[in-house]
Amino acid sequence: MARQRSPQKTITIFGSGSPRLKVADYELARRLGAELAGHGFRVCNGGYGGTMKAAAQGAREHGGSALGVTLTGSGQAAPNEWLEQVLPQPDLPSRILRLLEHGEGFVVLGGGTGTLAEIGILLEFQSKGLMPRSPIVFLGQFWQPLLGLLAGEKILRRESPFTPVEGIEMLGSIACTDSPEAAAQYLAANLSGSDSP
Repeated sequence: MARQRSPQKTITIFGSGSPRLKVADYELARRLGAELAGHGFRVCNGGYGGTMKAAAQGAREHGGSALGVTLTGSGQAAPNEWLEQVLPQPDLPSRILRLLEHGEGFVVLGGGTGTLAEIGILLEFQSKGLMPRSPIVFLGQFWQPLLGLLAGEKILRRESPFTPVEGIEMLGSIACTDSPEAAAQYLAANLSGSDSP
């Protein structure tokens, strides 16, 4: 899978588009966007509401940029107002592939079946070497039961090529934290060169 390059490194964020998010979930995603912008990253996500909107808002409020990869067709919500650029895709598989192509690092927030599909494809592509190895951070506790069920998978067993930072717990090649600040620091520490490991 070829990476889409931009002048600044891009972090793709997977999370919920639900408008009925808890205030704490929205704030966590907004803080993440702000922290990523503070490290010079561009934020990329699905472009709609919920944590997608919150992360884009946090990035833009702190001088960063935000890209949304949306779906075309009737019945789709309008992209959120915090995006600088929108890339409409014709179907869900194309959308997920574009989100992966743009990301040089990834953050996974709580979500539903859409986020679950994105996680599955991301982890499988990374595990099978179908895309460059990239730092992946699970932010918050939402997906910890899933990671526990997947503990036997290679990506969660193999030695990580990435450098941990304070506040990060490593599960093989996967980073976990409750801190947006630690997540952004981890990504910055592992994406400081011209290419990710």
